[in-house]
Amino acid sequence: MKSRWFWFGGFTAAFSVAIAYVFWGTWSADVAFIQPDCAITYPADLYARMWSEFCAGGSLVPWDLRGLLGGPYVWQELQYALAMYLAALGVVYYLRGRGLPFLACYGAGAAYAFMGYNLTLYSAGHLGWFAL
Repeated sequence: MKSRWFWFGGFTAAFSVAIAYVFWGTWSADVAFIQPDCAITYPADLYARMWSEFCAGGSLVPWDLRGLLGGPYVWQELQYALAMYLAALGVVYYLRGRGLPFLACYGAGAAYAFMGYNLTLYSAGHLGWFAL
């Protein structure tokens, strides 16, 4: 049981360092990188507008609530890091279910998360792919 948490904690720490290296300089509270399917600027009263639209009978997407923790500029990049991390854990879960050792599972999870397909999709603007 201890071994499982040791590997999970080690992987999470190493993944955090690697993701910080990849996204270094892009996380900011007031700047967003240009994406074809996402806004690059947000109004100061974004959440007040969303709330008033919701109260007027509009819809509220639960995923939009993530912006309350850090704001939309932070989450514009952070959602990619989170999606890559969860995808890696999905690979680990699948491979552990097949009886592979921890090193093979976490290595394959990291390779999947950091492969070019996942890491280059954000620059193409495929925000929906990660959100879903």
